[in-house]
Amino acid sequence: MYNSNQFKKGKELGSLDLTVGGISTAFTVRLDPKATGEVTAGTPMKFVDGGADDTNGVPLVGVCEAADIAIGARIFSLKSGVTKAGEILQVSFKGSVQLMEAGEAIARGDEVSFDAANPGKVVAISGARFGTALDKAAEDGDFIRVIIDPAKA
Repeated sequence: MYNSNQFKKGKELGSLDLTVGGISTAFTVRLDPKATGEVTAGTPMKFVDGGADDTNGVPLVGVCEAADIAIGARIFSLKSGVTKAGEILQVSFKGSVQLMEAGEAIARGDEVSFDAANPGKVVAISGARFGTALDKAAEDGDFIRVIIDPAKA
């Protein structure tokens, strides 16, 4: 799998970084057909139960809310900037290193949570852990790499 940073095209929210041997810890899922709105790169995702229509095929995901534990975040895609209900997408998973946007100043090594109000942004831990910052952010809007490692608060 290729990512935009591999070719030095710049920083793209939700892109993967620091993969070893071309192996990433991302997987293919499908956005819940009952989802409303579109999902962009960096949006934190969770597994959902599709009810009677759920099959044992591609796992269903939905957008995380503030109290949820994310499994990872939508990965940046050159092919599609948004994902609509029922469409296939790729999501990072535990162990991925993903480019995210800081919602505030963050120190290298800080545990971070996703900012449910601002998809793609992470903040100093304020609930369930989303991961650990590999880079420091001087202010809101800086791009940092995050090791995805979700856990309950």
